[in-house]
Amino acid sequence: MNRPTRRIILSLSAVVLAGLTLAAPRPATAQYAFTRIDFPGATGTEVIGYTTQTMAGDFADADGNTHGWFLCATSEKFHQFDVPGAWFTSLSAINHRGHFGGVYRDDPAHPARRHGFVVVNDVLTTIDYPGSTRTTVVHMNDRGQVVGIGRIPSEGATKPYGFVWRNGVFTDVNFPGAFGTGLDGINERGDVCGFTTDEAGGLTHAMMRVNGVFSHVEPPGALDSLSLSINDLGQVSGWYDDASGNTHGFLYSKGVFTTIDPPDSLASEISTVANNGIIVGDYIGADGVDHGFIGTPKR
Repeated sequence: MNRPTRRIILSLSAVVLAGLTLAAPRPATAQYAFTRIDFPGATGTEVIGYTTQTMAGDFADADGNTHGWFLCATSEKFHQFDVPGAWFTSLSAINHRGHFGGVYRDDPAHPARRHGFVVVNDVLTTIDYPGSTRTTVVHMNDRGQVVGIGRIPSEGATKPYGFVWRNGVFTDVNFPGAFGTGLDGINERGDVCGFTTDEAGGLTHAMMRVNGVFSHVEPPGALDSLSLSINDLGQVSGWYDDASGNTHGFLYSKGVFTTIDPPDSLASEISTVANNGIIVGDYIGADGVDHGFIGTPKR
């Protein structure tokens, strides 16, 4: 699963949003029809980005190398994508205009170093947050706004800097009072979601900014969490760790948290929630292998 390494620390926290104390997440696996997504011949597959036209993610080959992939609804064929000169490529940011992007690594001597990128009209643009050697691009909208995370070595390797990038211009996004902020999702209105950290190397807590207002959206009882996607309805998806340290996907909608785990999953996350209710993500199956999935709401 494509998530940052996190320490599991037991903490007590009450999640309150807009004055409403939220109930424990309710399970909703039965509300979806799940389809497993595996890149042909891969040893592990992740689905990270989704539009009604395209899915995208990454896969691991037999040698342990990571490659980007996308699947177009019109052709129904998988296509591999690798940034030229990179030894690691992951696709996550796609929009309805056919633009896409993600992360690549091109320095084997320093494997932690990475760059964000976008491809617009077949032109690849590298995105490096100022001063950062570890920039991650996650999602983008149809307006060309890209969200991601930068990490600056001189500021500490674990401190995240959330940003919105558009046409070469970075705009910082900082959750008030947080040690660090990371951005993972953006909708067409420019609302964003992601996570905060309390301290260097600390736990992550899911957050969102809607109409300029920041709030945490961490499922009650969670040890830590991260929101990966926000749609135009204000629904947020992501993952959280429960009190036992087990990882679950979640959906937040109108003050209600719903736990969503594909059948037979040992750990799961929901990378994107679309306006039509379709969700995509990945899970570790009973076979110990990472599988992508698409979940279609049952009507």
